[in-house]
Amino acid sequence: MEDYSPDFIAITETWFESYMPNSMFVDPNGYWCYRKDKPTRGGGVCLFVKCSLNLVITEITLPDKFTDLELLAVDINANAAVQPFRIIVAYRPPDSTSDTNQLLISALDWLANDSVRVCIVGDLNLPAFNWEQFLYPSSKLYDLFADFISSHGLSQIADQPARGNSILDIVLCSDVLVS
Repeated sequence: MEDYSPDFIAITETWFESYMPNSMFVDPNGYWCYRKDKPTRGGGVCLFVKCSLNLVITEITLPDKFTDLELLAVDINANAAVQPFRIIVAYRPPDSTSDTNQLLISALDWLANDSVRVCIVGDLNLPAFNWEQFLYPSSKLYDLFADFISSHGLSQIADQPARGNSILDIVLCSDVLVS
């Protein structure tokens, strides 16, 4: 049986701390590691990309106003003649304030506006969102995310519930043919 190792691994709620080296989580000869650790206990996001892929990866530096968000982004390119593919890893804690939700949407919008092909992965904690029918409760939170998703032409690829019947994990892509 052939050993399988994924090309990309995105993780939310990592609980990694800044003093922890990447080698604690992954073989540095097998994967590049991009992390955004939360300065307080819990949270955090990271992305592992297989080193053996012939890719040029550029980590995106976010404006300072987005520093406190659990969010990271990289542009991935295999061919200079093709637009890069932006992968965004995001986590929205369920107890996020209205201001934090708005800031996250602003950051995602900033990242998506700067890229032709984008894929957002992570956990937005939107348990009442019916992705198959694009139905959601009428609330400021759900309206914000639905407007963002619609305005960028994103499609939800993940279709398996993460908790009960709720699909909390998202894989939102602008180009479903490359997902």
